[in-house]
Amino acid sequence: MRFSKVSNQLQLLVARGGNLAASAAAKLQFLPTAPGSSWKHPRQRQHASQETPCPVIPFGRGEIRVLGEAGKSLFREHLMRLDPETRRSRFAMHATDTFLKGYAETSFTLNTLIFAYFEEGLVRATAELRSLDDFELAEAAFCVERDWRRMGLATALMTSLLKAARGRGVRHIYINCLATNRHMQALARKFAAEMTFEAGDVIGRLVPLQEDRPSWLSQLLDRLRPERAATSA
Repeated sequence: MRFSKVSNQLQLLVARGGNLAASAAAKLQFLPTAPGSSWKHPRQRQHASQETPCPVIPFGRGEIRVLGEAGKSLFREHLMRLDPETRRSRFAMHATDTFLKGYAETSFTLNTLIFAYFEEGLVRATAELRSLDDFELAEAAFCVERDWRRMGLATALMTSLLKAARGRGVRHIYINCLATNRHMQALARKFAAEMTFEAGDVIGRLVPLQEDRPSWLSQLLDRLRPERAATSA
């Protein structure tokens, strides 16, 4: 399960020292707003990310929570532990250690929200939600280490991701995976995905889950709409 080729190419550009791309991506990193407060640019609220606590979701012997940039090394170690088959399913290519290190390094600068399953201090599964240009469209990607499969982790991560997408105002989520990735296809169908086939790949389109009222995540993730900066300035 992986992001589109365009997304991966952008990450490679940043990882190889594309300062211009990195600068553009950094401008999209808006901070959360507290209930009833006006939106402010991140330069004005450098510590705002500490104002809204992220809840912890107990699961099995561990917990699911949002992975911040401080957990970059844990994310990198998680990717490095993936076996060759899982790497290919996740990235649709032979993902070398060098590629994975670069991917982890830039993942937190490309409008990506990462949910992580923690067990005994290590990340064993992740779900990534990356907003695209119009902010109503996003891509999703999932990765579960081999020994942590078949325990409902992917379903729990998908649920958290869809709720987060609704909080961001995302209207459509696309999941792009290899035609041989039956597990990902089954997961998408479990959430009423509309599956289409294109160039040997499977593209799943999902509508995010509805929420009756704004949640902690809608407040935390109300940071991907730059037009609000203009109205709040």
